Amino acid sequence: MAGERPATRVLNCGDPDPPDVRTLVGLVAATVDYHPVEVLLPGYPQGEVGASPWTAPRPFVLDMTAAERELGYRPLVSYGDAVKQTAHWLLEHVEGRAWREALPALAPAADALFPYEQEDFAVRALLGPVDQL
Repeated sequence: MAGERPATRVLNCGDPDPPDVRTLVGLVAATVDYHPVEVLLPGYPQGEVGASPWTAPRPFVLDMTAAERELGYRPLVSYGDAVKQTAHWLLEHVEGRAWREALPALAPAADALFPYEQEDFAVRALLGPVDQL
């Protein structure tokens, strides 16, 4: 929309109704009918454990009012609906294949973005063996 109406201005670009990380996980889990056991780690994530690509040290807001006013911006779908659509697409896209084969561009970054082994170690340190959860 901004490209169609060039001007000298600053506009925020973000989702008007983004959930926090815990709510996002809940949306994805509900969409794929998965019921995870939540283990909330004390304090803000230290290093990679407990962090995610959606983690921020404190909440922040990107106000889309100027884009709405100047460009007529309106979201096409809600964040929740976009999560559902994306989760369903991902399930269909990887069906019958290893996810690393189906999504090769994500594979190199996956271990850094989602350090599950380190997180399992942290949970075991807090609660005992992970397989008993």
